[in-house]
Amino acid sequence: MKFRIITLLFLFSVSSGYAQDKKVLRFADDYLDVAFWQRIQGNYEPLVKWPKNTQSLKYKIVGEFEYINTKAWDIFISDIKMLTDISLVETDQEDYNILIYFGPIDQYLKYIGTPLPLNSTNTYNNWGNRRWDEDHQLISASFGLDPSKMRDAKEGLHRLNKGMIRALGLLGELDDEYSIFHKYPTKSNTRISRSDKRLIKLHYHDSVECGTESKELRQTILGIPNIEELAKEKL
Repeated sequence: MKFRIITLLFLFSVSSGYAQDKKVLRFADDYLDVAFWQRIQGNYEPLVKWPKNTQSLKYKIVGEFEYINTKAWDIFISDIKMLTDISLVETDQEDYNILIYFGPIDQYLKYIGTPLPLNSTNTYNNWGNRRWDEDHQLISASFGLDPSKMRDAKEGLHRLNKGMIRALGLLGELDDEYSIFHKYPTKSNTRISRSDKRLIKLHYHDSVECGTESKELRQTILGIPNIEELAKEKL
C-alpha cells in the first residue's frame, strides 16, 4: 500500500510538472507573437522597446478624447506603470514621446509629418507610427483614431488601449479573441486581460533586449529563473 501511494505521488508530480512546462511554453510563444511585427514579406522586425533607463514618458492628446472616462483611463495608465516601471505623464507641449490623435487619419499623418496616399487613409479608422534608433530603442511613438469611422464605442476603446500598448513596442497579434492583442475588436477585448498584463510585463523584463531576434529571445525567456512564476502571476 505504501509503495502504491509513493508511486501515485511520483506520477502526480511528474504530470503536474509537465502541465506546468506546457503553460510556460505557451506563455513564451504568446509573448513572441505579440512582441514582433511581421512585415508583409513574412519577415519579422527585431524587437523594439523604450530604453532600459526610461523612468517616464510624456504623452499628448490632440483632438477630443473619447471612449473612456478619466477614472478608468487613470487606472489603465497606472497598470502600465506597474507592468513596465515607466510612468506615463500627460503634457500639452510638443516635448511628448507618445502622441494620441483623435481625428481623420490623413490629418493625423500631416500632424506627424508622415506621407501616405490619400486613397489609403480613407479606408482606415486607425493608424500607428513608431521610430527607433539603430539599437532598436524607441525614440517616439504615435497613433491616430478616427471616431467617425469606428463601428461603436467598444471598437474605439479597443483601438485606444491597443494603440497605447503598441506605443510600448508590443506590435504583434494573438488569435485569442479575449486578448487586447487580437487583430479585431470583439465583445470581450476592450481592456487588457490578466494574460495580456503578463505579456506586457515580460516585454519590459531586464532579460529582454532591444533588437533581439525571435529564436534567440525564446531561449532567453525560457531561461529566466522565475519564468514559471511569471507565466501564472496574478496581476
